[in-house]
Amino acid sequence: MAKFKVGDRVRFTDQCHRGWWFGPHTEIKEGEVRFVEDDAVSLKYRVVCDDSDALVFVDDQHIEPEQGLLKRGDKVCISLDSKYLPGEIARIRDVDPDDPEETYFCEGTDRWWIAAKHVTPYIDASIVCLLEDGEPRPSVKPFVHASEESATKEAERLSLMHIGQEFGVFVLTEKRVAEAYEETVTKHRSVAA
Repeated sequence: MAKFKVGDRVRFTDQCHRGWWFGPHTEIKEGEVRFVEDDAVSLKYRVVCDDSDALVFVDDQHIEPEQGLLKRGDKVCISLDSKYLPGEIARIRDVDPDDPEETYFCEGTDRWWIAAKHVTPYIDASIVCLLEDGEPRPSVKPFVHASEESATKEAERLSLMHIGQEFGVFVLTEKRVAEAYEETVTKHRSVAA
Protein backbone atom coordinates (compact mmCIF):
# COMPACT_ATOMS: atom_id res chain seq x y z
CA MET A 1 0.00 0.00 0.00
CA ALA A 2 1.37 3.40 -0.92
CA LYS A 3 1.58 5.89 1.93
CA PHE A 4 1.47 8.87 -0.43
CA LYS A 5 -0.63 9.81 -3.43
CA VAL A 6 -0.02 11.92 -6.52
CA GLY A 7 0.04 15.60 -5.57
CA ASP A 8 1.23 15.08 -1.97
CA ARG A 9 3.87 17.52 -0.78
CA VAL A 10 6.77 15.65 0.81
CA ARG A 11 10.05 16.32 2.58
CA PHE A 12 13.12 14.10 2.05
CA THR A 13 14.26 12.20 5.17
CA ASP A 14 17.72 11.47 6.54
CA GLN A 15 17.39 8.00 4.93
CA CYS A 16 18.42 9.63 1.64
CA HIS A 17 22.02 8.67 0.87
CA ARG A 18 24.51 11.47 1.55
CA GLY A 19 25.86 11.00 -1.96
CA TRP A 20 22.51 11.89 -3.53
CA TRP A 21 22.10 15.42 -4.89
CA PHE A 22 18.77 15.84 -3.03
CA GLY A 23 17.82 15.27 0.60
CA PRO A 24 18.03 17.02 3.98
CA HIS A 25 21.82 17.42 3.59
CA THR A 26 21.38 19.49 0.38
CA GLU A 27 19.54 22.60 -0.79
CA ILE A 28 16.78 20.43 -2.28
CA LYS A 29 14.80 19.20 0.75
CA GLU A 30 11.21 18.96 -0.56
CA GLY A 31 9.14 18.00 -3.57
CA GLU A 32 5.81 16.80 -4.90
CA VAL A 33 4.76 13.21 -5.64
CA ARG A 34 3.99 12.98 -9.37
CA PHE A 35 3.65 9.21 -9.86
CA VAL A 36 2.97 6.22 -7.59
CA GLU A 37 3.58 2.62 -8.63
CA ASP A 38 1.68 0.57 -6.02
CA ASP A 39 2.94 -2.77 -7.33
CA ALA A 40 6.62 -1.81 -7.23
CA VAL A 41 8.86 -3.76 -4.86
CA SER A 42 11.07 -0.70 -4.39
CA LEU A 43 11.34 2.91 -5.55
CA LYS A 44 7.55 3.26 -5.90
CA TYR A 45 7.43 7.08 -5.94
CA ARG A 46 8.50 9.61 -8.56
CA VAL A 47 9.00 12.99 -6.91
CA VAL A 48 9.62 16.29 -8.66
CA CYS A 49 12.10 18.26 -6.56
CA ASP A 50 11.46 21.87 -5.61
CA ASP A 51 13.68 24.44 -7.38
CA SER A 52 14.27 21.85 -10.11
CA ASP A 53 12.26 19.98 -12.70
CA ALA A 54 14.21 16.83 -11.93
CA LEU A 55 12.29 13.64 -11.21
CA VAL A 56 13.73 11.37 -8.51
CA PHE A 57 12.84 7.77 -7.66
CA VAL A 58 12.35 7.13 -3.93
CA ASP A 59 10.69 4.77 -1.44
CA ASP A 60 8.64 5.17 1.76
CA GLN A 61 11.69 5.60 3.98
CA HIS A 62 13.08 8.44 1.82
CA ILE A 63 10.08 10.79 2.16
CA GLU A 64 7.67 12.01 4.82
CA PRO A 65 4.70 14.36 4.76
CA GLU A 66 5.58 18.02 4.63
CA GLN A 67 4.26 18.78 8.12
CA GLY A 68 3.72 22.47 7.47
CA LEU A 69 0.76 21.64 5.25
CA LEU A 70 -1.39 20.28 8.08
CA LYS A 71 -4.15 22.70 9.01
CA ARG A 72 -7.32 22.99 11.08
CA GLY A 73 -9.82 20.29 10.21
CA ASP A 74 -7.30 17.84 8.72
CA LYS A 75 -7.79 14.20 9.67
CA VAL A 76 -4.58 12.74 11.11
CA CYS A 77 -3.15 9.55 12.62
CA ILE A 78 -1.43 9.78 16.00
CA SER A 79 1.60 7.49 16.35
CA LEU A 80 1.59 4.69 18.89
CA ASP A 81 4.56 6.21 20.72
CA SER A 82 2.67 9.44 21.48
CA LYS A 83 1.88 9.99 25.15
CA TYR A 84 -1.55 11.39 24.21
CA LEU A 85 -4.14 9.73 21.93
CA PRO A 86 -1.74 6.91 20.83
CA GLY A 87 -2.89 5.08 17.71
CA GLU A 88 -6.00 7.23 17.26
CA ILE A 89 -7.40 8.89 14.19
CA ALA A 90 -8.06 12.50 15.18
CA ARG A 91 -8.78 15.94 13.73
CA ILE A 92 -6.58 18.98 14.05
CA ARG A 93 -8.62 21.61 15.90
CA ASP A 94 -5.91 24.25 16.24
CA VAL A 95 -2.31 24.98 15.29
CA ASP A 96 0.20 26.50 17.70
CA PRO A 97 0.55 30.12 16.45
CA ASP A 98 4.06 30.39 17.92
CA ASP A 99 5.23 27.18 16.26
CA PRO A 100 2.74 26.18 13.52
CA GLU A 101 4.86 23.36 12.09
CA GLU A 102 5.65 21.66 15.40
CA THR A 103 2.53 21.40 17.58
CA TYR A 104 -1.12 20.59 16.83
CA PHE A 105 -4.19 20.58 19.07
CA CYS A 106 -5.86 17.28 18.17
CA GLU A 107 -9.28 15.93 19.05
CA GLY A 108 -9.97 12.20 19.14
CA THR A 109 -11.46 10.48 22.16
CA ASP A 110 -9.96 13.39 24.09
CA ARG A 111 -8.17 16.66 23.24
CA TRP A 112 -4.42 17.29 23.53
CA TRP A 113 -1.60 19.37 22.11
CA ILE A 114 0.58 16.87 20.25
CA ALA A 115 4.09 17.24 18.83
CA ALA A 116 4.25 17.15 15.02
CA LYS A 117 6.60 14.14 15.07
CA HIS A 118 3.64 12.05 16.33
CA VAL A 119 1.15 13.34 13.72
CA THR A 120 0.84 12.12 10.13
CA PRO A 121 -1.88 12.78 7.54
CA TYR A 122 -4.68 10.22 7.56
CA ILE A 123 -4.86 7.91 4.57
CA ASP A 124 -8.18 6.25 3.76
CA ALA A 125 -7.35 2.57 4.15
CA SER A 126 -9.73 0.46 2.07
CA ILE A 127 -9.95 -3.24 1.21
CA VAL A 128 -11.95 -5.27 -1.29
CA CYS A 129 -13.83 -8.37 -0.10
CA LEU A 130 -15.71 -11.12 -1.86
CA LEU A 131 -19.35 -11.04 -0.73
CA GLU A 132 -21.15 -14.34 -0.23
CA ASP A 133 -24.86 -14.01 0.57
CA GLY A 134 -24.19 -10.36 1.43
CA GLU A 135 -21.50 -11.19 4.01
CA PRO A 136 -17.87 -10.12 3.53
CA ARG A 137 -15.25 -12.83 3.07
CA PRO A 138 -11.91 -10.99 3.20
CA SER A 139 -8.70 -12.76 2.28
CA VAL A 140 -6.27 -13.70 5.05
CA LYS A 141 -3.97 -10.83 4.03
CA PRO A 142 -6.03 -8.36 1.99
CA PHE A 143 -4.32 -5.72 -0.10
CA VAL A 144 -4.85 -2.34 1.57
CA HIS A 145 -5.65 0.41 -0.93
CA ALA A 146 -4.64 3.99 -0.14
CA SER A 147 -8.05 5.33 -1.14
CA GLU A 148 -11.66 4.27 -1.50
CA GLU A 149 -11.46 5.19 -5.18
CA SER A 150 -8.60 2.76 -5.77
CA ALA A 151 -10.44 -0.04 -3.94
CA THR A 152 -13.62 0.66 -5.93
CA LYS A 153 -11.72 0.34 -9.23
CA GLU A 154 -10.29 -2.97 -8.04
CA ALA A 155 -13.76 -4.24 -7.04
CA GLU A 156 -15.03 -3.33 -10.53
CA ARG A 157 -12.08 -5.11 -12.15
CA LEU A 158 -12.62 -8.25 -10.05
CA SER A 159 -16.36 -8.30 -10.78
CA LEU A 160 -15.61 -8.23 -14.53
CA MET A 161 -13.10 -11.09 -14.14
CA HIS A 162 -15.46 -13.17 -11.97
CA ILE A 163 -18.88 -12.75 -13.57
CA GLY A 164 -21.74 -13.34 -11.11
CA GLN A 165 -19.61 -12.83 -8.00
CA GLU A 166 -20.12 -9.77 -5.81
CA PHE A 167 -17.30 -7.66 -4.34
CA GLY A 168 -17.55 -4.99 -1.67
CA VAL A 169 -15.31 -2.10 -0.61
CA PHE A 170 -14.65 -1.58 3.09
CA VAL A 171 -13.13 1.64 4.41
CA LEU A 172 -11.39 2.03 7.77
CA THR A 173 -13.30 4.73 9.64
CA GLU A 174 -12.11 4.28 13.22
CA LYS A 175 -9.43 2.37 15.09
CA ARG A 176 -8.63 1.91 18.74
CA VAL A 177 -5.63 0.64 20.66
CA ALA A 178 -6.10 -0.84 24.10
CA GLU A 179 -3.60 0.36 26.67
CA ALA A 180 -1.52 -2.30 28.36
CA TYR A 181 -2.14 -2.70 32.04
CA GLU A 182 -0.37 -4.54 34.78
CA GLU A 183 -2.26 -6.90 37.05
CA THR A 184 -0.84 -7.96 40.38
CA VAL A 185 -1.90 -11.37 41.61
CA THR A 186 -1.50 -12.16 45.30
CA LYS A 187 -1.53 -15.80 46.29
CA HIS A 188 -2.59 -16.86 49.77
CA ARG A 189 -1.78 -20.20 51.24
CA SER A 190 -4.48 -21.64 53.40
CA VAL A 191 -3.31 -23.50 56.45
CA ALA A 192 -5.49 -26.36 57.73
CA ALA A 193 -5.94 -26.40 61.50
